[in-house]
Amino acid sequence: ELPDCSTPRTKVTRGLLTCGWAASAGPCPLCDDGAMDLIDRYSDAAEGFTVRLDAVGDDQWTNPTPCTDWDVRQLVDHVITIQRQIPEGLGVPVADDGTGAEEEWNAVRAAAVEALRQPGVLERTMPGRAGDVPVEMALMPRLSDLILHSWDLARATGGDEGVDADTAAVVLEFLKPNDEILRSSGTFGPKIDPPAGADAAVELLCFTGRRP
Repeated sequence: ELPDCSTPRTKVTRGLLTCGWAASAGPCPLCDDGAMDLIDRYSDAAEGFTVRLDAVGDDQWTNPTPCTDWDVRQLVDHVITIQRQIPEGLGVPVADDGTGAEEEWNAVRAAAVEALRQPGVLERTMPGRAGDVPVEMALMPRLSDLILHSWDLARATGGDEGVDADTAAVVLEFLKPNDEILRSSGTFGPKIDPPAGADAAVELLCFTGRRP
């Protein structure tokens, strides 16, 4: 599975692309991080999205975003839909009362982190469009989606555009072997050359067609 977060978007594609790894990519790379560290990174990324979502003003929900087919509300709805797949795929109910985007996200976030903290979760699989996949492999595109759209939300609302460089490096290692399929599928827009000396966070944004 690969993340669905092109910018600019030429078409609307909901959910994650289920196209597997590029033929030459080999096994799913996780850098040198331990798998539990990957879960910690996900939890931190979810907290980062929460901070940016909490800062959205009442008059900003229709602001345009770097994902040019989506305004702020549509982008947030997309993130909620994608991240909801984690608890649903791991059998953890989402306590969603449907009162608003913030409340819905908080319920999804809590359930996703609870699901990922279950004992032995990394020995399990969860559903994908092409069949069950290991939890570690399923988590990577969702981490990518969360990191990138946190930045998109911040850019759209004047929020904190900071991206953790270490987590960006993990996501980049996941994405780079799939460069060709990411472009041909419309998942990302054209790459931008990063400035000299750019850290992994800036490199990730440029790789996915975003302008830091």
